[in-house]
Amino acid sequence: MIKQQRVAAIMFLFIVINTVLHSQNYKEYYQLTATAQTHYVRKEYKEAIEKFKIAFNMFYPFFEDVEIMKKCYLAAGDKESAYQAQCEMVLCGYKIDDTMPVIYPTTPVLIYHHQDVDLGDSLLEQQFFTIYPELRNQYESHIDPELNKYMEACIYFEIYTRIMRQQAASKSTKQLIQTAGFNTEKTIFMNLLREKDIPRFKVSAWTYFNTFGMLIHTAQFTTKDDYEEYFKLLWQQVEKGNLHLDNYVTCFDNIYAEMNKFKKCYYGRQCELKKDGKMHVLPVDDVKDIDNRRTKIGLPPLWVQCKQYNLVPPAGYAMPEE
Repeated sequence: MIKQQRVAAIMFLFIVINTVLHSQNYKEYYQLTATAQTHYVRKEYKEAIEKFKIAFNMFYPFFEDVEIMKKCYLAAGDKESAYQAQCEMVLCGYKIDDTMPVIYPTTPVLIYHHQDVDLGDSLLEQQFFTIYPELRNQYESHIDPELNKYMEACIYFEIYTRIMRQQAASKSTKQLIQTAGFNTEKTIFMNLLREKDIPRFKVSAWTYFNTFGMLIHTAQFTTKDDYEEYFKLLWQQVEKGNLHLDNYVTCFDNIYAEMNKFKKCYYGRQCELKKDGKMHVLPVDDVKDIDNRRTKIGLPPLWVQCKQYNLVPPAGYAMPEE
């Protein structure tokens, strides 16, 4: 069985790398996975799996989407296929254990991050853990070490800026350090995007996640042109399949909400915890048009997101009847 998985893994990696090199635009990928997610929340697992398969056969998938397909297999009682999907996740960047740099009030620390593996079958889980190191080696064999280190440096520069800001003696000095440091970091990363393409399979998925997650919090804008160029560059990465659409939308809505004093968002990706103990989606601009603008860029309707993550929709948004 393990030998068969080894052959299947190598073939799968060859297919997906070959696919991504010849793909022009991920628009169809997002449309297919959005439809699949809609089927998933409706518990139409067979239809969801079919859409995911079409998308993954055409494009190098994101492991987050493969994970949803795995959940569909588990819900449908197909544990063997769920196991296959778990292996494919690794070849798309999934990692069981890792560390994530964070700041606790004044001290930088590395948080140990562990992801549980649930296949509903202890034997299949044991088999996965046996083959996992080889799958990770195959995935990492295509990573560019120098490019990966460069992007990791951006993450640690952000940590350094936060430390310097927190240790500053005055509020004005804190603001100066934040503006200068975060602006510098954003400029460095934007210049990298301008000068060269960053194929997703050339950089660790975890590094990608942390880098773009960091940019959500550190992007500083002084002019409208600066803001527009920033998202233009990020959107190019979305179209190329280097940055997941969800990450782009999260970044956009975070900055959009900040500019509006966190009183509203645009795509429905910003939430707040209220006294009822539930996460509520922030009010959105033109709530009646929210699903239309989400669909235009490849997102599923807002009600799908609300059902998937147990969120309370914004006022004025009509959830479909059960």
